[in-house]
Parts: sequence; C-alpha cells; structure tokens
Amino acid sequence: STVYKVNYLRAQARWQRWAEELILVKREMEWQVNWFENRKRSWLKRSTRGGLSRGGRAYALKEANRWGAFAERSRRYFADNADIKIENNCGRA
Repeated sequence: STVYKVNYLRAQARWQRWAEELILVKREMEWQVNWFENRKRSWLKRSTRGGLSRGGRAYALKEANRWGAFAERSRRYFADNADIKIENNCGRA
C-alpha cells in the first residue's frame, strides 16, 4: 500500500540522515583533538624561541601541557563514551 511505502521511504531517509550525522560527529571529534594537538605544538615551538625569559618559557611549556592534556582527555572521553578511538596522527611532539 502507498502508506507503507511512504513510511518506509521516510524511515530510510531518517536513517540516512543519522548515518551522515554520525560520520560528521566522528570527524568533528577528530578535528577537536587535532586542534588541541596543534595548539600544543604551537606553544612548544614558542618555548624554544631565542631571547625568551625563563618565565616566558615556563608559561609556554605550561600552555603546551594544558593543550596536550585537553587532547588526551578528549581522546579518552571519546573512546570511553562514544567508542571512538582517535589516534595521535600528528606525528610530532
């Protein structure tokens, strides 16, 4: 009957939207971790600049540690709560 076909097509479209949303959310999780890793690398690079005071270097290392902790915490959270494992694919410290 037409009613069943319409309901089937609606359900199929809804399933496809959810499947697409899942892909997008997984990518957003990866982007978040990559952003945190990028900020970590940026602060580590700043910590090695010449002419930086001890206090400036300490601050840069503190910030690098903070962003690295954000990345690691996000990885753990996504693995524990969303069953998604995000590797450290940056290949840098």
